[in-house]
Amino acid sequence: MGNKTRDTGNLVSESNIFVDISADRVGIGSTQPTAKLDVAGIVSATSFYGDGSTLTGVTGGIGTEGSINTTGIITAASFTGDGSNLTGLTGASADTYGNGTAVPQIVVDSNGRITSISNVLISGGGGGGSSLIIEDGGSLVGTAGTIDFGTGLSVSPVSAGIVTVSVSGYATEAFVGLATAGLASEAFVGLATAGLSSETYVDTQVGLATVDIRTNSLSVSGVSTSLGNLIIGDQNNTASELKVFSGGTNASPEYFKFGAVSRVGTIQLNDNATLGEMQIKARQGIALYGNTTHISVWAKGDGSGSLLYRTAEKLVTTNTGVSITGGVEATGIITATSFVGSLVNAWTLSGNGSAYFFSGSGFDGTETNPDLYLVRGQKYRFNASGSHPFQIQSTFGAGGTAYSDGVTNNNTATVDFNVQYDAPDVLYYQCTIHSNMRGKIIILGDRTIQDSWTAAAGTLQNIDTIAGVTTVGNIKTAEYTVHIEHTSGMQAQKVLVMSDGTTAYATEYGIMYQPNLLVSIGASISDGSLFLNATPETGVTGITTYRFTRQTMR
Repeated sequence: MGNKTRDTGNLVSESNIFVDISADRVGIGSTQPTAKLDVAGIVSATSFYGDGSTLTGVTGGIGTEGSINTTGIITAASFTGDGSNLTGLTGASADTYGNGTAVPQIVVDSNGRITSISNVLISGGGGGGSSLIIEDGGSLVGTAGTIDFGTGLSVSPVSAGIVTVSVSGYATEAFVGLATAGLASEAFVGLATAGLSSETYVDTQVGLATVDIRTNSLSVSGVSTSLGNLIIGDQNNTASELKVFSGGTNASPEYFKFGAVSRVGTIQLNDNATLGEMQIKARQGIALYGNTTHISVWAKGDGSGSLLYRTAEKLVTTNTGVSITGGVEATGIITATSFVGSLVNAWTLSGNGSAYFFSGSGFDGTETNPDLYLVRGQKYRFNASGSHPFQIQSTFGAGGTAYSDGVTNNNTATVDFNVQYDAPDVLYYQCTIHSNMRGKIIILGDRTIQDSWTAAAGTLQNIDTIAGVTTVGNIKTAEYTVHIEHTSGMQAQKVLVMSDGTTAYATEYGIMYQPNLLVSIGASISDGSLFLNATPETGVTGITTYRFTRQTMR
């Protein structure tokens, strides 16, 4: 065809094939080829060779008429097709992954390419494989290839790669603090099940509702709460008992013990000082019953306490002391700084027509017509009998004058005597039926007298009288503490008086006065009575007040 073109003679055109001889280019369907081969249309070939790295302007994708064979990288926005004819792929071996004992493990690199697939054993079984990560409440415990759930749990067969673990002998209740009930010798926080051979049932509440302990022991660390009845031992076995030991061993002294003997419950507290104390607390109080209906001891919620007989409170503690309802009988001596109340002493009297016999404090029942010593300000009871009525008198002997001041039910079988502070030093008792049943009552304690008179200088004034000094129980000695007051001053002193029944003797001592002596004091006897006399000094006239206390010896 020669070296020809269009217009210039350098192009050759033959059936739409153009050859640019000067530029060594061929155009097919193109009269001005811009590359070695410039095709205006579709190129179809059995195969193409080369890496195609400089291909540009490729549009419309690759048709189904042919294929691309490359040893480099093919980059595209997307690939379509099932890839069933792809061969020569690497990164995974042909195999079936995952079965009853293993699960597939797939490794993908940073470019998203699957690099390997392998099996990981589920149970280990000595077959190797990767370990499982084990956590407890989100905290790492460790790794293990094998997990053995032990004999206390039931493990189902593997199904679809899943097993179910349940507690042996129980339903599907959930418990707090009891993870594996039924294990023979595992201990848990809050509940150690060592020695539990069989549990009867577990409630759906938190904790263990009923435990049947057949052998060994139940060891509890921490707080154990029972929401229902707690039965320990056979309730039909009279020998069943609950014991709590100090130190936690049976060799220790028993701290608390509850047992049953012939079905009579007992509580024993060891009296060992090293064991400390036992506290029983209840918000509304604690009641101890002697039987099913009658409270014996009641510790109340307000802090007070009571001892009861049936439903009647006999002793009640308060914030001020103890209140007692009914009588108190004591064997031995009761000692106190003072006794306050309606009754200090009581005697039981018997008689034989010739004498009284007293039983009670100070007497053993053998003394005949004994002298009685009573204290001013106290109350006494005499329990005689209808055949020997008891009477208190101011004079001695049968037919004597009855004394009534502070006396209740005089001349009866039961006489109460509230001894007044101004009572005489000596009184008498008498059976009003039998003349020989009689005796003397001596009144003890200071007698305090207060009075006044219109004084005249040198004129004697009797300020105290002790009657009956010449009869039974006559006075031996009296001691006075005297205080005198007058508008001109005051005076205080002691006076000691004695008598032989006919003559009185007196001595003044410890005399104090301000500014001058007011009186002089002496004693005298007249008509069987002993008198204490005060004689005003010169210049002392008018109202003069005196006070004194007196103690006597008879």
